[in-house]
Amino acid sequence: GCSGLTSVTIPDSVTSIGKYAFSGCSGLTSVTIPDSVTSIGWGAFSGCSGLTSITIPFVGEKMDGTGNTRFDHIFGIDVPDSLKEVVITGGASIGDWAFSGCSGLKSITIPDSLTSIGIGAFDGCSGLKRVSIPDGVTSIGWGVFFGCSGLTSITIPFVGEKMDGTGKTRFDHIFVVDVPDSLKEVIITGGKDIDEMAFLGCSGLTNITIPDSVISIGDSAFFGCKGLTSVTIGTSVTSIGKGAFLGCSGLTSVTIGNSVTNIGKWAFDECSGLTDITYHGTMAQWRAIRKGDDWDEGTPDYKVYCTDGVLNKYDD
Repeated sequence: GCSGLTSVTIPDSVTSIGKYAFSGCSGLTSVTIPDSVTSIGWGAFSGCSGLTSITIPFVGEKMDGTGNTRFDHIFGIDVPDSLKEVVITGGASIGDWAFSGCSGLKSITIPDSLTSIGIGAFDGCSGLKRVSIPDGVTSIGWGVFFGCSGLTSITIPFVGEKMDGTGKTRFDHIFVVDVPDSLKEVIITGGKDIDEMAFLGCSGLTNITIPDSVISIGDSAFFGCKGLTSVTIGTSVTSIGKGAFLGCSGLTSVTIGNSVTNIGKWAFDECSGLTDITYHGTMAQWRAIRKGDDWDEGTPDYKVYCTDGVLNKYDD
């Protein structure tokens, strides 16, 4: 009930915070809980209606992941509408539905220590604009960002459910079904494959970053991504699947590494805006790439910029 309290400093010697410890401290606007804390009691910050930012060493009741794993555990029931920023500094997981319904949240910082994010973890967090999932995460639950209708940019360590490529391999796995129209940028930082139909129909997407770790792009991987304007295909990619960029009518430039040995049929079919292909190899290497039937059907007279010269569309 210390409603007049506006600031609190919690020392590194503290290892636990009890139930209702700061209950009713409505004057608090920012709190940092040190990494030394391993347990936080139910409702520790209940009634902290002025809180705008909180730094926590883990999500839930205990550092070891036992007990209540929801973020609202520390608020009793309702996360205050005032809360806009959460910084997580540790812990191995974010549990199922952990931040579900935190529609006022604008910013979330996820630590490098994290290895998994549970089902629906950020369900309904419509205020989130940008999210970065660190490379240490190896599994992402179904519908993690369902209802995140304001999301414009996301950084992910792989595409799908698991880093090892098992389980669901489509990008929309993390949104349940529909990728929000607001999402414009996806940065992929790892993984070996972008599987077939991974980004099928993500027409609002304008920018995609494919890392050098990726070795193959599956059939129809970006089919119908009409908003894409440029794509850089990582240097390790050896195969671009059938119809991989079919119907990407907004695509004007593509950069392709010299490890590519196969471009499937219809790969860039109906890419009606394509004018430039930058190829990180020689003209002879470009000609040696196995290209499927109609791989560039419906494209204009683009140019291929190789390391030793320039080719036109029909110079193959």
